[in-house]
Amino acid sequence: PDNLALLTNLGNIYRELGDVDRARVMMSEGIAKCGEYVPPALINNLGLLELNAGNFQIAQGHFQHALRALSADKTSGVGESVGADGTEAEAVIRNNLLRAEDGLREVHHRR
Repeated sequence: PDNLALLTNLGNIYRELGDVDRARVMMSEGIAKCGEYVPPALINNLGLLELNAGNFQIAQGHFQHALRALSADKTSGVGESVGADGTEAEAVIRNNLLRAEDGLREVHHRR
């Protein structure tokens, strides 16, 4: 598929179905189509994929990237989907970041 929204939606569907590999492929293809600007929503979704797969450090990097992108563009895809000014989007991404950091602490605690 060539459409960014379709690739993103397919990635999210595959993620929810537990097919991490297909989800990663769809989301990566979507990111490749974006060029220089990647919407924070897409970066956040990729972070959620890695978070759910237990790849906490990778997820943490994606959430940090999403926060940087969101601060550069408060009216991006995440902002539109959860709050017009991006405030709720930032809260959602920060919560996801905290979940990734908690996962990292838990992994390190087990060692």
